[in-house]
Amino acid sequence: AIWDAQTKFPVEVPVNREAMLAGLMGHVGGKAAASESDVDERHWKIDAIEDIQREIQEKHDGGRGHALVSSEDLSGMSAADLEKLEHTLEGQLQQLKDEEDSDRMKNFQSSPLRRSITSERDPSALFGSEVASRGALFPDVDVDDKDPYTLFGQEKDRGLHWDYTWSGSAGGPRDESQRNKIRHGTKDKVAEELGIRWGQDALKWAQQLKGAQTMQQSVLYTDQTPAAHIGEAPAGGRYLMGRYDVLATKVWTDFDRNWDFIKGTKPLFWVAHAAGINIGESRNASDFPDFSSQDNNNSAAGRLEENLFVEAMEHIIQNIAYAANDLKVEHLIFFPFGMGAFLRNLSLCDARFAHTEELQRLRRVIARAFIKVFAKHLSSNTKFHLCLMFEDMEPQFNSDAFLRALADDSIEEVRKFKKRVIVHSEGDVLHLAHDLAGTSPNVMLVNGANRQLIGNHWFAGHAKRAIDENMHRRSWRMSATSYLLNNYGGRRERDPRRPDELARNVAALGGRVEVIKWRK
Repeated sequence: AIWDAQTKFPVEVPVNREAMLAGLMGHVGGKAAASESDVDERHWKIDAIEDIQREIQEKHDGGRGHALVSSEDLSGMSAADLEKLEHTLEGQLQQLKDEEDSDRMKNFQSSPLRRSITSERDPSALFGSEVASRGALFPDVDVDDKDPYTLFGQEKDRGLHWDYTWSGSAGGPRDESQRNKIRHGTKDKVAEELGIRWGQDALKWAQQLKGAQTMQQSVLYTDQTPAAHIGEAPAGGRYLMGRYDVLATKVWTDFDRNWDFIKGTKPLFWVAHAAGINIGESRNASDFPDFSSQDNNNSAAGRLEENLFVEAMEHIIQNIAYAANDLKVEHLIFFPFGMGAFLRNLSLCDARFAHTEELQRLRRVIARAFIKVFAKHLSSNTKFHLCLMFEDMEPQFNSDAFLRALADDSIEEVRKFKKRVIVHSEGDVLHLAHDLAGTSPNVMLVNGANRQLIGNHWFAGHAKRAIDENMHRRSWRMSATSYLLNNYGGRRERDPRRPDELARNVAALGGRVEVIKWRK
């Protein structure tokens, strides 16, 4: 009965069920049958390896000529060998990502876009401890704001309030060993606090768990508009969350922006889990078909219907504002939501975006749409904290897009909104939430969540730059709550979800489910 759910696997998943069962439940390498705990660990490890292999396949021009380790071979491997294989595949995947980054840099260098001079200068060397109080970070730099090929940076305040506390320091772990140590420690802490071994079902007794009172404050905001029932938008099947749903949970952080342990009081704050729209993570981006049309003159898969895509992103942002208003949030912390991996390889789906300047134009359209929605729908009592980065190429592109959106004084609502905007240079959303929650009980940060598994595979070694995974690694309470809401141990990861599964899980945890109803 435990394995009956395997018959429900999606057709495209390369699993030989008989071989898998034999390898997991029978004798492996002459050793006695695996214990229940070993089975849990090994089948999750095999799932993770197959995920990495699929991503490597996509990056190898659809997988042609790249041999994968078969399911039969995986099922016969020991736990130690699976661990080694996962580590090897993670290295291969990272190498491919590094090569993509190098190609993107070459494209940028050959484009007419010009990076701001501020990327080369350390503000702390200029102003020291006074840097946080300054308006324009580089007042001596002359930038033509009307030039569309100049990337906006920190050279002007542009009528905004800036916080330069962290400027010049990108943060992050010292090295990968520190990241690995923390993710392993968080995984152990989750199991300890839930009173389970990793991979075991805990949702069924969730309300008796330590810290259950905080978890009971979880709120699922569900969207029931017609758009929520089209294409890949609904929950169910491979998706736990609907495209336009927002999940709010109460958490704290254990590690600061440098991944050092935070001593002393850890105040609680809200996290709004919402998912960006994936139109460009790979040539098989899951959401691209819903927002594209076929173009016989296009060498890639199709043509992005930009207006439909931007409207859908606005829909998500509006629902985030709804959740913040409902919870009477005083400080909302935001970042360039959905503008990283989900746009990065859009040219593989629509060849027009192979030009750096064309993709940058789209980023600016998205940022302008976001700011307009927040200006219109976010409570006037809420301060808006925007975390922007300038050290690397892609973050600089996204920062330019938001700075241009906020500098547009042609819209009255935006002019008023920018008065309550604080831009945090090199801001870390999790650390900032911790600081703000020390003086306000109503702080919310936005997370770019994974619709299939909240936090995704934060406990694995890949996804080193993803905000969802890295925030979970730094907060055991966030990870424990997601473990329960994902029903992580109560099902096999590839089993299809029920449309109401997340709502049921929130209810089982003692939280509430609310249908989003905007007043006309």
